[in-house]
Amino acid sequence: MIISCTSFYLLGIIYVKLKIFVTILISFLVAYIINYLPELLDMFVENMKINQNITLNDKNWFQTGGAAKYFCEPTTEKEFAAALDFARQNRLEIFVLGLGANILIGDDGFDGLVIRPKLCILEADYENGKVSAGAGVKIQDLIDFCIANRLVSLEEFSHIPGTVGGSVYI
Repeated sequence: MIISCTSFYLLGIIYVKLKIFVTILISFLVAYIINYLPELLDMFVENMKINQNITLNDKNWFQTGGAAKYFCEPTTEKEFAAALDFARQNRLEIFVLGLGANILIGDDGFDGLVIRPKLCILEADYENGKVSAGAGVKIQDLIDFCIANRLVSLEEFSHIPGTVGGSVYI
């Protein structure tokens, strides 16, 4: 097989053009990543993902409502504080949603951050006769915990839907 000088010349031109194309493509990708990296990093707060455009109709008892612009489910106080900070930095309205009992959400959804607390800590202080419950603890779970630990007086609230956080707010 005989390859002429013209073939080497053409291969060289193709190689140079391909190299230029790849360099330009990489430059555009780097510029895109640098431009959108802060936004992407803001979406992860304290190992908790803040989701975008999440429908709310499956997050309330009446199955109503459009989408939330942002939605998160913090499991610790630190994550909850970080979510509040995310909302403050991005000038977002905040709506705290528990189990969605006794609430109607409009079809337009919510143009801000919906926080659904998953803080489910239950602790008993036997010396002082006190119980600490996270905002995400279901009322019935709190009552059952108190009864199991011989801390009485919440029984009359049995079968009330919702969470501790929602009940404290109401």
